[in-house]
Amino acid sequence: MPLAAGGALTGTGLGLLAAAHGSQAEVVAFGMVMSAGIGLAFAAMPDLIIDAVPARQTGEATGFNALVRSVGSSLGSQVSATILAASAVAGIATDQGYTDAFVVSAVIAASAGIVALFIPRAPESVHAPALHELGAASPLGRARRLDRGRVRTGAGSTATTGRYLR
Repeated sequence: MPLAAGGALTGTGLGLLAAAHGSQAEVVAFGMVMSAGIGLAFAAMPDLIIDAVPARQTGEATGFNALVRSVGSSLGSQVSATILAASAVAGIATDQGYTDAFVVSAVIAASAGIVALFIPRAPESVHAPALHELGAASPLGRARRLDRGRVRTGAGSTATTGRYLR
């Protein structure tokens, strides 16, 4: 959900910039909206990736995410630069060029947010066996695994949630 919200917020900020970018205050305020959306999206991706791939492949998957993010940033910058250059009169980009660049970017960001809604969610317990084996969620290793996800703490109480108790 944070990924979709990030796309929507980024698209909103860019759409606002397309509508109003005549003053520094507008550019700063709407740029902050756009940047908050980018931050949400960038922060959500590693979590989605880690949940979706086996533990032994998380380094490769997050590294590939960083590569794709860099390529996407470069491509987006070049598309915007092309739109601005095409609108230039006497070497200076026109206001309409900026509006067009913001509109194109807003549509792409909003589309990414919509596509993010259809990303399948990984099962909750993808990494649970490794965590149970290591006792990672147990302070000082006091929790002991029983059978089928049942847990016994040092105090002797049990739970069937499949998670270790504190």
